Amino acid sequence: MGKPERYESDWATSLSNYADHLSEAGRTDEALGIAVQATETWEPLALKRPKRFGADARLSSLWASFLEWLVVSPSSSMPPPEPDVELNQYSVQHVAFAHHALLAIFAQEAAIQDTAAEAAFAAWHGMHRGQREREAGMFVLLTTLSVAHGSTESNPPGWAECVDRYCTSRQGRLPAWLLAACTKLGTMPPRWHPPSVQ
Repeated sequence: MGKPERYESDWATSLSNYADHLSEAGRTDEALGIAVQATETWEPLALKRPKRFGADARLSSLWASFLEWLVVSPSSSMPPPEPDVELNQYSVQHVAFAHHALLAIFAQEAAIQDTAAEAAFAAWHGMHRGQREREAGMFVLLTTLSVAHGSTESNPPGWAECVDRYCTSRQGRLPAWLLAACTKLGTMPPRWHPPSVQ
């Protein structure tokens, strides 16, 4: 007989993936409810095995916080407090990027926003390829925000190419959550430039 923990983590993963699909399709209210449910499923697992599930719980909590900001639009949003759990080394930079990205997005003051974005981009350097692919949309949102505020100095080298590659891979069909966030932040979403025909 398998361990219940395995089924719980599979269920939490399914919930997280479903929340992602809903938010991409613009069904943000539904996505928020599922993301909260995913977080509530991850958290007990993270308490038992923090190095195995701590990052999943934290990333799920951060995503739920972001969706809540999209849906409810609280005036003083903050990422949820960091739990006192030890993350595995593979996930530290990934979680740091997501945390600081939200600090930048939620910030009411330009100085705080710039500092948080700089920390997020520093963490981006230490992320693995798969982690970057997972966070590509948030990276695009963060760079779009820095462009709108004329503060691209802290953007990592090659950031414009990363944005172009993301838009090209999606053929300009950006996720609904990204477009909604750009609207809330008063920024223009990145434009897709179709490859020129030789």
